[in-house]
Parts: sequence; structure tokens; C-alpha cells
Amino acid sequence: MKIEIRNVTESNLHDVPGICRQCVYWSFPKESEKTKGAHPKHRAKKKKWIIQTLREFGNCGKILYYNNVPVGYVECGPSNRFP
Repeated sequence: MKIEIRNVTESNLHDVPGICRQCVYWSFPKESEKTKGAHPKHRAKKKKWIIQTLREFGNCGKILYYNNVPVGYVECGPSNRFP
């Protein structure tokens, strides 16, 4: 059994769980309200948000791996990135 926690990077964004890759609840709450939660069309907007936050702020999330399989995710950043 191998457990590992890695920073989110542009190269491992694909490991962020699917539902989290399209959830904009914390970063774009008004848009989330319109669609009643995660929506596939939000995927590109969320990816852009993560990349921009990485470049402007630095580390903005962690991915938990169990035997090299992504099983968990957490997002963080400065308060101005979460309206």
C-alpha cells in the first residue's frame, strides 16, 4: 500500500477527479447557481482558473494517490480567488 500527496500542477491536472474539474462553486459561485452545481461546460473555465492561480499564487491544491491512483483532491488559495 502506497499513499502519496502531490501538489496540483499543470501536468497532473488530469488526475483531479472529474466532478472537481468541472465544479466552479467556490471560484464562480454565480455561474454554479445558474447550473445547479458541477456542469461539463465548466471544465475549461476551471482548468483556466487552476492554471492562472498556479502562476499567480503558486500551489493551489493537492491530490491524494493510493497505489498511484488519484483518490482525493483539495483546493486552496488566497481569498480573492474565492469570491
